[in-house]
Order: sequence, then structure tokens, then C-alpha cells
Amino acid sequence: MKSAHKARKGGEDILRSQAATWTKSPENSAPALEGIRVLDFGRYMACPYAAMLLADMGADVVRVEPPGGADDRLMGPFTPTGESIPYSIISGRNKRGITLSIRKEEGLEILHQLIRVVDVILHNFAPGAPEAKILCYDYLGTINPRIIVLSLTAFGKTGPYAQRPGFDSIAQGISSMMSWAGLPGNPPTRTPLAVLDFSTGVFAAYSTALCLLNREKTGLGQEVDTSLLDTVISFVAAQGVAAEVRILDYERPQVGNHSYYNFSDSFRTKDGWVMINAIGNKIWSRLLNAFSLSELAEDTRFQSDMLRFENRALLQPIFSKLAGNYTSDELVETLEKARVPCGKINTPRQMMEDPQIRAREMLADFEYPGIGMIPLPGIIPKLSRTPGQIRKRAPKPGEDNEEVYTQYLGLSKDRLRQLKSDNVI
Repeated sequence: MKSAHKARKGGEDILRSQAATWTKSPENSAPALEGIRVLDFGRYMACPYAAMLLADMGADVVRVEPPGGADDRLMGPFTPTGESIPYSIISGRNKRGITLSIRKEEGLEILHQLIRVVDVILHNFAPGAPEAKILCYDYLGTINPRIIVLSLTAFGKTGPYAQRPGFDSIAQGISSMMSWAGLPGNPPTRTPLAVLDFSTGVFAAYSTALCLLNREKTGLGQEVDTSLLDTVISFVAAQGVAAEVRILDYERPQVGNHSYYNFSDSFRTKDGWVMINAIGNKIWSRLLNAFSLSELAEDTRFQSDMLRFENRALLQPIFSKLAGNYTSDELVETLEKARVPCGKINTPRQMMEDPQIRAREMLADFEYPGIGMIPLPGIIPKLSRTPGQIRKRAPKPGEDNEEVYTQYLGLSKDRLRQLKSDNVI
């Protein structure tokens, strides 16, 4: 027994030693996507976010805008210097920036030259737009069969909505999620965070990695067709909403901050709010023990998750009264000791001071000229051997024209001046 204990302890020591090594940034370790060249034609949120994720992992991402800059640079909120915070400064980090009009003949010729020396194209032009017809694999693949072209749109390239314009909230509405979001009796409610933009951006980055892996095997690129509506329908269906309709003939009602099919809700404390999730009988039992509510353990109305959900109107006032006796920190501490999932409902300012968020380095201060330190989203995922990094600030429109066009295509300064004069770049 002693030898077994020693062996087990020795193994644990090795694992701890390895874990300590893995959490350090490896020296001289190349980023995962180093050497991959990406042209980012994206505007607004989803597509630029996808390109940012690739840039974080070492890809050489070049944002391509029309001469003068993209329309999303005019969307707020703005810094005191007039720059768009989400659309210029945040999603543009780690990228270089060039300008190019691909609607002009000279600009199209330059695009063809770029296609020969890059790996990935990202864009969010709706099907039918002149740019979308140019930036498609059927066309660009004839120039470079290894090129990967990712189209990220509201509704995808096929179907009756394909040519409609659309944004995150429109897809939320079509998906049904707005009809069962919000407090009972209130109008349909959208999620204010652009969850579909960001999650579709993650799908786009994931798809790019898959295509790069496949290209290693086949030598060929391909086109990726992804959309905001595809993303949200995947999420809604994965949560069982469509199956509920088909199998149970049930359409979800609005339940506010309750969860479906278990007891979860937000509760007001002396100084704020706390979210509690008591999912499953084991956690429910721990919740009751934390508040010495043994009488509820025997109540037949609360014997399962489904019963607790159906009788939530009976439970809510009991726990609301209890929560009112605590500050948020006190309530979280009490429930944390009982191993009940919970968390403070932070304001944005409180979120920025949250110790877990700080420990995970999920807000990374980065200096921007004329503005100062800006909190950027931290790097995810956290890779042990090839971690991502915030290397450079977002570029201004065309800031890297000379560097990129010289490096990629060998264009002379005189040629670049002429192209600028002709409003091609």
C-alpha cells in the first residue's frame, strides 16, 4: 500500500511539474499559424473577429479596405480621437492594413497577384454583390487552386433569404430565440450581446483551420459558406427547441432568468444580484442544506428538476427572501462553500475588477497612440506550446500599403504613388 501511495504521489508530482511548464509561454516557439497569409475583406463584427482570432495565433492578416476606409469605421462608440472602438481598434489588432478597390480594373489585377501569394480570403459580402462574385472559390480557385475562401454572411449563399441584408438581431428573431427570451408578458427580447456575430466568427476561424489541415493532405483549397442564421439554428436545435416542438408539441414560453427544466434564477441581495443554478438533485440537496431548508427536501412538489421548474413560482419567493438577508459577496461565499453553482451579476465596471477575469488575463491592456491604454479581449484559446499573443495595434486605413505591396508583390514606391493617385489603393 505504501509503495502504491508513493507511486501515485510521484505521478502527481510529475503532472504538477508538467502543468507548471505548460502554463509558461514556451521560448522560441513559433505561433500555430505562423506563415499563413490572410486577406480580411470583412466589415462590421463577425468576419473581422474571425480574422482577429487567426491573427492572434500568428497568421499574417491584412485587412483590405476600399480607399478612404471601410464603412464600419464610422460606427460607434468612438474614442476621443474619433476612431471606432469595436470596429477599428479592437477587431483590427494584430493585423496590417491596406486599401484596394477591386471594382477597378487595376485593382482587380492587383487582387489576382495577391491571390497567388496568400492562403486565405475572408469576406462578408452578400451573394449577388459585385465583390462576392469576385471573391468566390469558383473564380479565385482558377488563379490559385490552394486558396481558401470563407464567406460569412447573414443567411448563407443558398435559399430564399440569401441576398437579404441582415445582422445578428435579425437572425436571433428568425431563429425563434427572441420569442422565448425576456420576462413573461414582455415583447420578444434580443440578447444585447452580439453572440451570433462572435460565435459565427469562431466557427469561421475553426473552418479556416480545418481547410488548412485538409489542404496539407490534398494540396487543394476550398470555399466555406457559413452564416449567422446557420449558427443560431445549430445552437437552438442543439438545446432541443425544435425537438420539443416535434416530439412534445411544446413551444417554449418566456421564463425570464429561470432556466428551462430545472431551478435557476437571479436573486436580489442587499447590494446587488446573484445568479444561482441548482441543476440536478445533488446540487438541489446542497442548496437546501446551505439554507437549512430540510422541509423542502421532503416536499413532493420539488422532487425533480422538472417538478422544480413547473413549481418555480412557489420556490422563487422563498429564495428571494433568503437572498435579501445577504450581500452579494456573502451569498456567493455561502453557496460556494456548499458547492452550489452561483455568481454575482456584475456591472461592466465590476466585471473589469473581477478576480477570476484578471487571473485568466481576459482583459489585456494595450496602448494606442493618442488614446492610452485600451482593454482588449484576452487571448483564447490558451495553447500550452504555441500560445497566441497581442503583438500590434490595429492599423489605420492603408497604413501598411507600402510594406505589404512591396513585400507581397514587389511593387515600387513610384507604382504605389500612381495607384494612390488613381484611387486604386
